[in-house]
Amino acid sequence: MGKSPPKVLCIGGSDPAQGAGVQMDARVVRAFGMEPLTVVTVDTVQNEQGLQQATPRRLRTFADDLLAALEAEPRAVKLGALGDELLTEAVAEMLEPWVGKFPIVLDPVTLASRAKEGVTLNSKRGQELMWQLLLPLVTVVTPNQTEFALAELAYRRAGACLVKGGHASTMAVTDILLQSGQEPIEITHSRLAGATEIHGTGCALSSAIACLLAEGQDLETAAHRAIQIMHGWLQDTLAQESGQLVLKPPRWMRTEA
Repeated sequence: MGKSPPKVLCIGGSDPAQGAGVQMDARVVRAFGMEPLTVVTVDTVQNEQGLQQATPRRLRTFADDLLAALEAEPRAVKLGALGDELLTEAVAEMLEPWVGKFPIVLDPVTLASRAKEGVTLNSKRGQELMWQLLLPLVTVVTPNQTEFALAELAYRRAGACLVKGGHASTMAVTDILLQSGQEPIEITHSRLAGATEIHGTGCALSSAIACLLAEGQDLETAAHRAIQIMHGWLQDTLAQESGQLVLKPPRWMRTEA
């Protein structure tokens, strides 16, 4: 029997269109040849107008699912939408004993890019608890520029923070890796026309980083490679005029095959 693939635990919202959330996380994990474990925090209703409804799962059901997933011995964890303050606190409490045993990547999703008024992916109190309780536990947090500006001091207190620059209206995209006690590292690449219309890119980038960390790569290498891989996925998606992000295994995996 061959060696079983590493497992990556994906915790976040469920997107029925599979363009983001744990469905996108799972697609990324499979593209890396790994096995996804998924635990849903919030069920959503989405359509062409965006996020219409978000319903956090019952705490007990969520906690049972997360405990079972942790017992499966994941090699990394990727966190996305957390639902509300009860689930956010539960995630922090249940992951704390595992800190240092596997990398944890947090994509601090609270607001959808398009959503019905008042519909969010985490409550205001949940967001505050995310900053207070989860940031000290994670290997890296990956806010976009808008999210970073909302709570810059909190994100700068994290061990590492990758500020994603894809939402900025600039000719080039610059992502900035901030690590405690080190100089900022800027990772710049050309902006692809039409890429901002593709759904789920931030989610996919954070998941790719989690997969690379699960392979044992250091954070700086993982960030550079994940951004490079993401750029290739965007090129393929635009070339195929696909409505959903096209994911291919990283080039070195295809070469080895």
